[in-house]
Amino acid sequence: MTKALDAVLERIGRLPDHRQDEIASMIERIIDLEDGAARGLSSDHWLEIDRRLAGDRKFAKDEDVEAFFRAASA
Repeated sequence: MTKALDAVLERIGRLPDHRQDEIASMIERIIDLEDGAARGLSSDHWLEIDRRLAGDRKFAKDEDVEAFFRAASA
């Protein structure tokens, strides 16, 4: 195992159990892809997968979501 992977696994080990399970699921999907479970994907598909995995995920604040639903139900 590489030093980089060891360092990441150490950090993952400090996360709450539910987050560790989520990450394990993501890693399993990546391994499945490497094992050929997703053969036939075009290079464009792979680029889109990489883009989405690396994406800057921004989430709305609770107050913004509440305001949206208040306005929608008015």
